[in-house]
Amino acid sequence: MTKRIMNVMLICLILISVVTVREQFVERTNILRDSDNQSVSLSEQEITEEVNKRFRSSFLENQGQLGNEEIIFYGSLPNGKIAFGESKIMLWMEGMNSIITLSFEDSRQVSPIGVEELITRSNYFLGNRGTYTNVRSFEAILYNDLWKGIDLYYQATPKGAKYEFRLAPEANPEDISISCEGQEQLSIRKDSLILLKGEGRFIDEGLKVLQEGEEIAARFVTKGDNIFGFQLSEYDKTKSLLIDPLLYSTFIGGSSFDFGHSIALDSEGNAYVTGRTSSYDFPTTENAYNRTNGGFDDCFVFKLAANGSSLLYSTFVGGMEDDSGDSIALDNEGNAYVTGFTESFEFPTTMNAYDESFNSAGDCFVFKLSTNGSSLLYSTFIGGDYIDTGNSIALDNMRNAYVTGYTYSSDFPTTENAYNRILGGFRNCFVFKLSADGSSILYSTYVGGSLEDSGFSIALDSEENAYVTGYTTSNDFPTTIGAYDKSYGDWRDCFVFKLLIEDATNGIGLPTIRIISLTFTSLTIIAMITIIIPHRRKRK
Repeated sequence: MTKRIMNVMLICLILISVVTVREQFVERTNILRDSDNQSVSLSEQEITEEVNKRFRSSFLENQGQLGNEEIIFYGSLPNGKIAFGESKIMLWMEGMNSIITLSFEDSRQVSPIGVEELITRSNYFLGNRGTYTNVRSFEAILYNDLWKGIDLYYQATPKGAKYEFRLAPEANPEDISISCEGQEQLSIRKDSLILLKGEGRFIDEGLKVLQEGEEIAARFVTKGDNIFGFQLSEYDKTKSLLIDPLLYSTFIGGSSFDFGHSIALDSEGNAYVTGRTSSYDFPTTENAYNRTNGGFDDCFVFKLAANGSSLLYSTFVGGMEDDSGDSIALDNEGNAYVTGFTESFEFPTTMNAYDESFNSAGDCFVFKLSTNGSSLLYSTFIGGDYIDTGNSIALDNMRNAYVTGYTYSSDFPTTENAYNRILGGFRNCFVFKLSADGSSILYSTYVGGSLEDSGFSIALDSEENAYVTGYTTSNDFPTTIGAYDKSYGDWRDCFVFKLLIEDATNGIGLPTIRIISLTFTSLTIIAMITIIIPHRRKRK
């Protein structure tokens, strides 16, 4: 079967719409014929695999078979598509509702050229859209003299699009500036770059710079808002240079719904991700803490290698009901700290936990996962008589965990040094500090007004003061003297506050808190601003 497939000329029937992003890139293949014009009986999966295999080893010209007229050439990445237009690159993955565009800042307007033409031809019969035959394929795409003395060259490989900037003598590598648009997050590290969009990611990695076979030290650098380039060490400017990374794309998931909610990177560029999945076949590793989905939605945590090629670990963490990992942080040894929400009374806890017992309708949880993903070093519930959700987590230098979220519980655990120990309304923001071993709460407080208030992100300064942002519907949400805006703006407002803590104690082991020139034995908000933002997803 394989030999027969390799000898055929591929004929694709394509359903293309100029409206949807998917149909600008994706071709549905219904008929495959061999060189004698005889039908080859293949499953849809076999046809798709063959199309993707050929696409990943070549680029096709767009004679009109694609609805997007900006696309001149296109091809496949693993789990994604890449297209080439005039001075721009377009990226797309299954499930994306828009395109990520890479454009070249301050470059010449250059149309891509297909080079190293292949013998293979493709034919597209599109009904009313027309017929396109003898569509050519190429091994590579060239942007000639994109910047002065700099060519951009894309080579198709099964692993992804290997691209090279080829610099002539005296060409300036600092001219290279690439602007990214359409992604949700751009993460730039020394030797890798990650574009996040929905459940997918495009990754640039394996950066090498060569001059006559000798490697030159180089790194990715930020050159502006969503713009990156390259920084090189000393080299001979009278000789040519080759800048050589690899662009690829990847999904991680199973046969049902999988949602990545939070990501963190270690010093080596490995990505740690948490979220929730309803897939019983979500990929796990042999060293996993748990390889079985315990209920409906389970929390997952995985560690993805810096080059995106392998899972270093992947595990479920959950019980028989819904569990969701919503935020992740790392210590300098690579232990992962996760907070989120669980409806499972048997959510795994440890003997040293602050609270081993499920409290009610839904609890916040915090756990610490070992470096290899095989064990929980601590895991605890934190909650009261109703729903409590952890939305964001941060660590201090002593590995104490700071968590914010929201609670409907009137008995959510608070401490004597709290800013506020009373639930102010229907739902309040909370902030707590959990000890490094997960066994005790060092402080915990409500922050809110008489309606709905939710904390969604937390950060720390060098003195371990906590900064929290979220939203409120409370017109009496607490503000402070000198705040940027003390007036509620109607419907929903963003808030930002800072909890200030001093090292001095008040005789019972609790921190003394200072605001302006006064001293209190309570956590005190010292700054607040407000603007309108939309609400996040609701939990049931």
